[in-house]
Amino acid sequence: MNYRMIRNGAMSKHDNYEIEAEVFGLNSPPQSPSLFYDLPGLSCQKERGRVGSIKIHQKSLGSEFDLSLRLLSQSLSKLSQSLSKLSQSLSKLSQSLSKLSQSPSKLSQSLSKLSQSLSKLSQSLNKLSQSLNKLSQSLNKLSNDYFLF
Repeated sequence: MNYRMIRNGAMSKHDNYEIEAEVFGLNSPPQSPSLFYDLPGLSCQKERGRVGSIKIHQKSLGSEFDLSLRLLSQSLSKLSQSLSKLSQSLSKLSQSLSKLSQSPSKLSQSLSKLSQSLSKLSQSLNKLSQSLNKLSQSLNKLSNDYFLF
């Protein structure tokens, strides 16, 4: 059975869609439908308690409604892909910022260790310098003593 689409509760001869209602066990159109199935901008009436299916058929190609739905679907798909890429980029940025926030701490620790090592090296060099000065004094004294004889 074919029933014409009802838009906003009234029949319209300008509609580009036809609703095909296949109601099992019903041989004639329902006289007083009591159950409504809403579609975007459309509604189809179907008798309560009957089992069946409702299909939308396009009467004219290139309908604005069908085209709008296809464009909306494509736009939502592209938006979903863009949001997925943005999410991945934000995740990578978050990881980079986390590593960067740890880097100054590690750098500070490394510089502190380097400073301690340089301080120890400086102390060792001072001791070596003192030892060399003592050795030099001893050699000078030995040299003076040697030349005196």
